[in-house]
Amino acid sequence: ATAAKRRRARRGAMGPKRDIARIPDTVFHKEVYEPAEDSFLLVDTLVAEWDARLANEPPRCALEVGSGTGYVIASAAVLMRDAGVNDFRCYATDVNPDAVACTRATADAHGVGDRVSVIRCDLLGPLRESLRGKVDLLLFNPPYVLTPSEEVAAGGIAAAWAGGKDG
Repeated sequence: ATAAKRRRARRGAMGPKRDIARIPDTVFHKEVYEPAEDSFLLVDTLVAEWDARLANEPPRCALEVGSGTGYVIASAAVLMRDAGVNDFRCYATDVNPDAVACTRATADAHGVGDRVSVIRCDLLGPLRESLRGKVDLLLFNPPYVLTPSEEVAAGGIAAAWAGGKDG
């Protein structure tokens, strides 16, 4: 079965279908990590957590570190918008300028571009102080693949998975 079919099957087992970011409306670039099983698992977990807890107390501020294409943060923004949360704000960071462009375009394609601020920086960068104590939902799929340490600083798409010697 394809990844999309497996994801749909899991979603059906988790409860009611929720609107999330759509892969056809997600913007891709050759130097940006494409959503894969780990991305789908993160969004599936977000949906399950939404149904179990977050729907009752929706987040007002979401942050994704290492946003890549923007699929995950767009999914969070769509969930909040569709739940009627009017005063929410989302933030996404990435060191890759191509990923920043993809995230902005993906948010726009899903109608949430006005609610998602995208910043090119490492981890939290300039947001560290301004968001202190304000983030209700933190999303992070860090690089975890065992790689030579020099790949960690390589930039581009390699930085999306290069976890160094300890993963």
